[in-house]
Amino acid sequence: MPRQPKKGLNYFTLDCDIFSKSDELRPLLRRFKADGLAVYIHILCDVYANGYYFQPTEYEDYLFDLAEDCGVSVEKVQLILAFMADRTLLDAFSLNKNTVFTSHGIQKRYVEAMKGRKRNVAEIKGEHWLLSEKDESELDTFYKRTHSADKSEKMTDKSEKIDD
Repeated sequence: MPRQPKKGLNYFTLDCDIFSKSDELRPLLRRFKADGLAVYIHILCDVYANGYYFQPTEYEDYLFDLAEDCGVSVEKVQLILAFMADRTLLDAFSLNKNTVFTSHGIQKRYVEAMKGRKRNVAEIKGEHWLLSEKDESELDTFYKRTHSADKSEKMTDKSEKIDD
């Protein structure tokens, strides 16, 4: 019996220029300093451990745990979440309507990470999927393999039968 494919990731990449990206994380760092970064990375860990989104069973308990783990108040976590939703680090609709942590950027990075497992977009998308068909087609190009007739044919000149 084949084992079930793993849903989440064991690790995710973090860009070396995380502190110099003015359009994404710079405003969060400027406003909330290390607290904002700690909350953001904690959420990314929870999301990627589960796939491309994370929906806690008890939202209020999750906020309390998040605050405790990051060493900040629950009120500050709520401010940071609202700021991240406003800056599209998190999808505001998913967060406010369904208490789901995800975003376009999170889902794109997840799809890119899944290319190592040779799974295409159609295999991984499901509930709470945000990417458009255009985004999917751009990301799905990672999975397109070109077939080269030269390399797939048997190399008769190098493969010889060995006599006993």
